[in-house]
Amino acid sequence: MLNRGRPVRREKLAGLLWPDADEANARSNLRHALWRIRKALEVEGGPVYLAAVDLGVSLRLQPGDWLDVAVLESPLPEPAQLDDLLRQAQACGGELL
Repeated sequence: MLNRGRPVRREKLAGLLWPDADEANARSNLRHALWRIRKALEVEGGPVYLAAVDLGVSLRLQPGDWLDVAVLESPLPEPAQLDDLLRQAQACGGELL
């Protein structure tokens, strides 16, 4: 999600999420995790949120969706007002992942 719009290589994701596992187990864990995420996010006939191809995985946002990362990365107006700073700070609802 941090790389919205850009796929992340599967081996990189597996290594980040399961650094202590050997490559085969980490990739197996990733396949199972992606399957569970798809089951949780997608309903039959609904939008596809995960684009998982042979080499990478990316997030497909739908119209009306938003990510706190996008809010935090959006430029502030010049000059920034306190409300602008509070809006960005409040977008982060907790710990990453």
